Amino acid sequence: MIVGVDHIALACTDLEAGQRALESLGLDQRFADRGVMNAPQKKDLLNAYGPLHDIAVFDPQSGTAIEITAHDVAQASTHNGFTPVLDLSVERKGEREGAELDCVTAAYGEGYELYRLPDLDTYCFLRSGQEKSALRAGILTVSDFEGSLAFFTGGLSAKVERQDVVAERRWAVVKLPGVMPKWRLELLIVEDPISHKRTMRLDDAGWPCLACLTTSIEADGEKLRQASAGRVGEIFDLEVNGKALRILLATGPSGELVELIEISKK
Repeated sequence: MIVGVDHIALACTDLEAGQRALESLGLDQRFADRGVMNAPQKKDLLNAYGPLHDIAVFDPQSGTAIEITAHDVAQASTHNGFTPVLDLSVERKGEREGAELDCVTAAYGEGYELYRLPDLDTYCFLRSGQEKSALRAGILTVSDFEGSLAFFTGGLSAKVERQDVVAERRWAVVKLPGVMPKWRLELLIVEDPISHKRTMRLDDAGWPCLACLTTSIEADGEKLRQASAGRVGEIFDLEVNGKALRILLATGPSGELVELIEISKK
């Protein structure tokens, strides 16, 4: 059973640059772990496999965490992945342009701007001057709108909260399961009718992966298969920050990349 969202991943080549970027947004680092094993089972979902990578996890005051994963390369991509929609307690100035921003405004209200993270080849959407920091959503642009909705609702037990059309683009807010407040996250899925399917890679620059917590990784992996997953990998073991984890990676109809995490029982 999916019980929540553990994190959105931010891929880069320099852990310290990623840490500075998230600190500048007023987020707090929970931990950093260098030299984490990069499982061989990930090879097909990396542009360039290396045996080790560095990790740091940051928390807003409300909502799901962001995990920095520092790889040997961070391949530039036409897809930004699960781009965060953030409320910030600090002031940051962004840009007010783009079709994605129009959908963010329609779904979450005025005041959001596109913000390019310093020293990183990516961006997020933020609204400054709020009472506390919060990760409101991840915005995912897809080539197969109906297929991706079915993937998240059928495979990850998400529920469609609302949907509409902006500038001839369909969008939908889907709410993922979250039994605890820090595991709760919405996805804003936006149709891009001219984009082509491209499977995300874990070392694509940007926000390539959404990680969900499960209490039964085998059963939820099978649900993803039945929900038209493009690929469901094999389960492997990993230790991060002293915790033993079981991991499964899968891709969706538009090439979106999701990770299932089960905390190993002692």
